[in-house]
Amino acid sequence: MIWAANNPTDQVWRLRGLPLYVSGGDGNPGPLDPPGTKFDPMEAIFGPMSNDFVAAGRRAGLRITARLGAGTHTMPYWQHHLHQSFPKLMDVICG
Repeated sequence: MIWAANNPTDQVWRLRGLPLYVSGGDGNPGPLDPPGTKFDPMEAIFGPMSNDFVAAGRRAGLRITARLGAGTHTMPYWQHHLHQSFPKLMDVICG
């Protein structure tokens, strides 16, 4: 009961009306990783959670931009997706 009350996937319906940008990797080296990058077990844990959240949000009719796929939990992905999400963020902030 406590988990469901605090789990974003269980509470996704509360985000109706807000545009969302969700990004996540699957732990496999992706396009922003240098050659020789190893599998990232941390992102492999987070990736399925992101997928579940996006699926729940779409079932709830939310406006979600999702960028999910190969990638590790590293700064190049954070920077890339921050730049990609910035216009949406500014639309919400500036009205």
